[in-house]
Order: sequence, then C-alpha cells, then structure tokens
Amino acid sequence: MDITSPVATGIKDPTTLPQTRIVRTFVQDAARLQGIQDITPASAPPETKTPDVPTPPAAHAPEMKEVPPAPAKESPMLVFPARTPVPVVPTQSEAARLSPQGPAALHTYQIDFAEHVKETNASPLSVLAAERDAQSASILHEQFRPSHTKQYIVLGVLLLALGGGGSYAAYRYLAPKTAVIFSTNVQSLIFADEQQELTGTSGETLQEAVRASTQQTLAQGGVRILYIATSTTDTVGKQTLPGKALIDALKLKAPDILLRNSLPESTFGILHAGEETRPFFIFKVASYESTFRGMLDWEATIATDLDLFYPPYPLAETTATTTDAGSVSQPVEEAPAPTFADETVSNTDVRVLRDETGRAIILYGYRDKTTLIIARDANAFTEIVQRLSATRQE
Repeated sequence: MDITSPVATGIKDPTTLPQTRIVRTFVQDAARLQGIQDITPASAPPETKTPDVPTPPAAHAPEMKEVPPAPAKESPMLVFPARTPVPVVPTQSEAARLSPQGPAALHTYQIDFAEHVKETNASPLSVLAAERDAQSASILHEQFRPSHTKQYIVLGVLLLALGGGGSYAAYRYLAPKTAVIFSTNVQSLIFADEQQELTGTSGETLQEAVRASTQQTLAQGGVRILYIATSTTDTVGKQTLPGKALIDALKLKAPDILLRNSLPESTFGILHAGEETRPFFIFKVASYESTFRGMLDWEATIATDLDLFYPPYPLAETTATTTDAGSVSQPVEEAPAPTFADETVSNTDVRVLRDETGRAIILYGYRDKTTLIIARDANAFTEIVQRLSATRQE
C-alpha cells in the first residue's frame, strides 16, 4: 500500500469533500460595493461524514519523502463564510426592471438628481454646491426673519414720533410769531422790584435811555435794575449781559483803574429815594486800594462827568430891592466851588459832594473792601446798604 495515498496518510480527498455553492448575482455585488447588502450564501446540503479508515501500523516504515501538496482545484465560485441571512432590497431601477408592470411612478432624490444633471449638463459638484447655498440662505432668512412683536414695537414708535412731530409743527405754526424769549437770569447784587432792558448803539444813546428811565414812575424806595442783552444763535432768543457790560457800554469818563478792577457782577439801576429818582452804581471791585485811589483822583471832575445822572439843584432866584429910582437887582455873590467831605452814613464812611446850600449832589463809599456804592444822597445810600444786607442774609 502506498503510504502517500490519502488513505494511508489520513488525508481526505478534497474532491470528495462537500462544497458550499454560492449563487452570485449582479445585484448582490452592487449592494456589497455600496455597503448596503452583505452576500448571503445559499443553503448547502448537510455535510456527509466519511467513516474513518484505520491505518495499519507500519512494520517497517521506509524513509518518508515530503510529498508536495496537490494543487487545489480552482473553484469557479467564491466561497464566503456563512452569515445571518438579510433580506435583499433591490434598487429602484432593478425593481422597475424586474416588475412586470414596468417602472413605478415614485421619484426619489437620486432620480431627480440624475435628471437635473442630464437636463442642465451640470456637474454633480456644482449641483451639490447650489443646493448647499440654497439651504444656507434659507437658514439665514429663518434666523433673521423679524418677529411680529418687533414689528408692533417699531410701528408704535413710529406712531409716537409722528404724533410728536405733528404737535410740534402745530405749535410752531399756531404760536404767536412775535413771542420773544428772554433769559430771566438778570444778575444783580441786590434784589430788585423791576427790570428794564436798554437798547442803543452808542454811549450817548444809552445815557439818554437811562435819563428817560428816571422819568418813569417808580414806587418810593423801589429799585429798577437796568441791563442790556445780546441776540443768541436762536433768532427768537436773547441773552442778558451782566451789569458791568452796561457800565462799559455807557462810555463814562471814569478812571481806567476803577473800570479795570470792576468785576462782571457789578450792578447799575434806578432808585427812588426821598424826593428824586436817580441812578446808582454798585461796583464789585477786585482791589480796594486801587479803586479808592482812582475815586480820589476822579473827585475833581466826577460832578461834571456824571451831571446827566446827578444834575445840580436849581439855583435860588435873584432878589430885587425897590427905590424911588426904580427896581434894582442885587448881584448874588458867587459861591465857592463845592468839594468832597468825609461823612458817615449807615455806619459807613462816605465822601459827599454838597452844593452851597448843603444839599448832596453825589456821594460814594465802601460797604466793605469789595463793594463800592455811588448814589445821589444819604437816603439812596441807606436804601442800597439795607438791600445788600438783606440779599446777603438770603
């Protein structure tokens, strides 16, 4: 017995072993390539066991030669391990081909995609890009689409704006055109009963306006503050200027040292005290020594420089005597020129200029180191001092 035979070696003949046959179709291959369907092997007949043939012991085993393995018989079919059967789902085109009724009327994305590419001669990449752009635009539009609540809010704001604009337009067209807005913040060192704006383009016209204001009725002890105003950028508005601006605009022949040391809040006005209504000055000064020295220098001409505000009193009539020869006028002796003298008014040291009859023409004095007062007489000076004290207490 040949020891190389399959019987002697115990190796079964491959040709006698049962084989598993797999039916391979085009549909299964396409599904496997697409990752959709695994190959399901066909059922195989049960394996038939071949009875084992006992191998006789070899008494004298000759030298064993390595027998080359027999070439495997080439199988015409692929052999795959058995797996769990999975139902085969044919593609739509395959189902349509196998259906006796012809292709179904169901359109899928794949069919529409293929038809669009065929009709427009477009590449698949361009079609996919166009679809992605359309999806992005749709998402962006959905994100930024205004809500109804926001629309209502915007509509309400517009209605309010239109209503306010209409009200303002009606006010502008129906309001009197002659209305002028003045600033009520007229600066003054004392409280006043009245306020009056002066107009004029020169010092002479303003001085004449001051003289005219003294002819207007004013209660006993009353104070009228005078001021000037300037036009603002608004055509219907004016801005009042401080009292120092009016004093400068009057072009008085006052010493420069006095004007330079006067502060903007200085006040100029009209006061009815005693039997007269005359102007008054309240200078807020920066230097007592400098302004007092200037006032002493001004004493020589102040009566003449301010004669429009503080005129001399009327002279007494000339007396006449009767004789046999007729009426003869007696000449009046010329009185000496009046000079300033030191006096005290309201516990304040003042300098007073009196005429030959002893009536005060003008006086000035310092209420304190920073407040210089120029007035007609002691009555006017006292009223101003009292108002300054009342204003400071407030």
